[in-house]
Amino acid sequence: MVETKTKEENHVKEDHNRFNQLSDEILILVLSFISLMDAGRTCVLSKRWKELWKHLRCIHIDCEAARKSISWVDKILHLHRGLSADELKIRICSGRVYVNGVDNWIDFAVQKRVKKLELDLKGGAPYYHNIIKYIFPDKPFKFLTHLSLIYVRVMGSALRLKSLKFSECYELVMVKISAPNLVSFIYEGAGPYRCGIKILHAPSLVKVHLGEGDDCITKSFKAVRDYFLQLVTLSLRLNLCQEQIILPAFRALTQLRDLSLAVVVKSEGKSLLELTSLLIEKSPFLQSFTFEIIWNYFEPMVTRSMLDIPESPHRCLKVIRFTGLIGLGTFIDTELAMYFIQNAVVLEKLILDVGTETTDYYYKERDPVKRAKKLEARKQYALRFGAQLPPGAELIVL
Repeated sequence: MVETKTKEENHVKEDHNRFNQLSDEILILVLSFISLMDAGRTCVLSKRWKELWKHLRCIHIDCEAARKSISWVDKILHLHRGLSADELKIRICSGRVYVNGVDNWIDFAVQKRVKKLELDLKGGAPYYHNIIKYIFPDKPFKFLTHLSLIYVRVMGSALRLKSLKFSECYELVMVKISAPNLVSFIYEGAGPYRCGIKILHAPSLVKVHLGEGDDCITKSFKAVRDYFLQLVTLSLRLNLCQEQIILPAFRALTQLRDLSLAVVVKSEGKSLLELTSLLIEKSPFLQSFTFEIIWNYFEPMVTRSMLDIPESPHRCLKVIRFTGLIGLGTFIDTELAMYFIQNAVVLEKLILDVGTETTDYYYKERDPVKRAKKLEARKQYALRFGAQLPPGAELIVL
């Protein structure tokens, strides 16, 4: 027993010595792969470890995960001793956020030459009238390349970035973007849109995601319509449940290779085949297509006939992923699935995800036995498409 214990102690000492042989830079890098809370706990290991976590280059402060108040953010930033930092992500969970507090976080990002900045203030504004109205400061962001703002009212000038994201920024007033290095632009709206995004110059823009909760996205299209010709990746969220839907007129998307659509529909809604002529047929070199149907209202017995499938061969489309296929008493999903099966002449893989629940919460099946039966019925329905695929194509049912 004594010899065994001695061997175990020797192994622990050897491992400890190996860690001590590593440089501070490597140990700080190791700490960046764990949560901030766990990194802070390493301060008890030794005098050397006491200060290491204070030099993290990726600072991810998640008050919700750590169950901490907003004051914890200021404390962590005050303790940081590094000369610079690559990332600063702040996510709060509850409590009122004040402008001067956010100013301090922005000043920290500037002083530390942060490259990627993300502010998620949703937890601090559970109600619309509490959302902080923040004027993004005109600071010398010489190093900032990625900016993400969630649940912030924004007014300010554009930054020179590679990636820019607005999510649930209520009452977005005006953002002018002149960014020669901007590659990715994301706008996810949940409130009133004020036609406030203007892309003045973005020659490198190739990836765009646009979506609004209950409104038509036509307005937000105005921000990027002049850059559609150069897009390689496009992701859209369309709500087709409104009485008056005005879909934007798409230009030819000759550079587009990857297209994703998430469409909110009703089971008795109009056919989705309109999207094929409006958008998909404008993308002659499309290689990958992802489609998700979000059922806002589902009634399985729909009294209309299935429409004829238009002929429009796609000679580059190889991979299709379809989520939300029900097919049992519905036509709008089946029509679109058949459109691609008949027109994707070089199709290599068709992925039908019938297991992911995309029905509105109020219409979801609560009974687990009935839910399992419906899932099995959807799987059996999806398997029928296998016999209709072009030669060499693979069907995957999830």
